Amino acid sequence: MVVRLFEKHMQDEGYTVCPTPYPDIKEYTKEENSCVNIIRVVDLKADSTIDRQQFLEQSRNIKETYAGKEAHLMSLIFFENREEADEVAGDDYMCWLVDRHELCLAGNDGRVEDFYGLKT
Repeated sequence: MVVRLFEKHMQDEGYTVCPTPYPDIKEYTKEENSCVNIIRVVDLKADSTIDRQQFLEQSRNIKETYAGKEAHLMSLIFFENREEADEVAGDDYMCWLVDRHELCLAGNDGRVEDFYGLKT
């Protein structure tokens, strides 16, 4: 439910949903001036199969897709299990962990403070 609400918000903000080969990952893109902003949403539910390797592979795919453009990538992981989310995110500075039950950012110390006004 919370991921669907976020999706609606992103579309209202002018982002376009882009398909990925992973059912639990969606990309939202918005071209502004000479760059493209990409927000990747990982829906890390209890039955999700996303792992760190897939997260990194998908990051490489994004970089290849937007090669030649200035691309800014931000990831949000909506989680039920914090340990799993920490494992998937690793030390990615541009990744926020979002507790899907509390609907809040979960201790994102050391990560980027905001991404083009997304935090508000």
